[in-house]
Amino acid sequence: MSDSLSNRGLPLTTRGALVLAAFATALAFSIILPDLPSRIAAVSGFDDPATISRHTGLMTAAYTAAIFVSAPFLGRISDGWGRRPVLVLGLAGFSTSLMLFELAGDLLLLYTARALAGVSAAAITPVALATVGDWSPDDGWRARRFAWIGAATMIGFMVGPLLGGTLSILSSKQAQFEAGAPLFWPIVLALVSACVIARTVPVSKRPSSSHANAYALRGADDQRTSKSLLVLAAIVAGSVAAFDVHLALRGNLGSSASGLTIGLMLAECSAVMLLAQTLVFSPLVPPKATRWLIAPALGLLGLALALASAATTAAALALGVGAIATAAGIAAPIITYWTSLIAGEHQGEDLGRWIAVTSLGQAVGSAAAGLLLSHGLSNVMFAIASALALAGMIIAAWLPKRLA
Repeated sequence: MSDSLSNRGLPLTTRGALVLAAFATALAFSIILPDLPSRIAAVSGFDDPATISRHTGLMTAAYTAAIFVSAPFLGRISDGWGRRPVLVLGLAGFSTSLMLFELAGDLLLLYTARALAGVSAAAITPVALATVGDWSPDDGWRARRFAWIGAATMIGFMVGPLLGGTLSILSSKQAQFEAGAPLFWPIVLALVSACVIARTVPVSKRPSSSHANAYALRGADDQRTSKSLLVLAAIVAGSVAAFDVHLALRGNLGSSASGLTIGLMLAECSAVMLLAQTLVFSPLVPPKATRWLIAPALGLLGLALALASAATTAAALALGVGAIATAAGIAAPIITYWTSLIAGEHQGEDLGRWIAVTSLGQAVGSAAAGLLLSHGLSNVMFAIASALALAGMIIAAWLPKRLA
């Protein structure tokens, strides 16, 4: 089986299960987040908006903190113990966390459910990517399968709010687990993917000798390169998260943009990122050449953020959204791909660090943007995000030579 997989990569059924697992994780997160304040109010009895907002922030932070703390550790376990058991346990834990969230009758259980969801999510997407990295017969195969998982995650974030809103209307409040309940579907998808993974993912990792295509640069140079990629991942995630918060709150900041317009722009952001990622990892772009795109993409991100700060019309803002999404859609998946490529035998650990710093970047970016915007300092937010992106471009400028 190992020789066959080494030549062909993982079979279609296994790849589909890994993609489904990433989709279910993103879908559940995007279904829960918009309705989290009302859920907190329902189980706590609080009616003070400030108190509900505080718990919403803390509960979201609990999810992010759980990912940040546990992802590198779980990735290291998957390096030594094997991908399959970590994936199966992660998906089972994620399903359990969603059930607990639906059944929770007090704040403590809600916090427990979100923390468990974070720990479980840390065992899913990065380990799924590590599994693909282990059994990639060539770099092009790895790049395209990474793109599939990234696309599934992006689609999950896009579909979640729409599905959650629609099914919430159709479902009965008394029957939370009937087919119309929003979290019913992520639970089912996670359990289905866990069953398929348990049957099809190899017990052991790919043999060490078959990592010939990996950029196994372990040592001082590789450590510097890996850390640089992690810094860039955090910058991209934080900048996009900060801009998304600005976009979501724009209607409350004296803007003439309607809620529908802002919603369409958020959808545009996700759709453009998905398209950019798909094109970057298409047969049109040699995988090794992608290392040259990181610095230009970060430069574009910095300039787009600066231009977006000056947008005064919906058309100008839409143009800025497209530029920011294009830059992030190019940079983020390439950074992930090269993190995997240079990891060698440390796929799980390094990709665990990647999702940890990405989650941290999102949390810091969102929190900082919310704080600055609440004090009317939107220009300061844009200036900081733009400066970080341009600093990232400078850091990325020497990466192609290091990765050659």
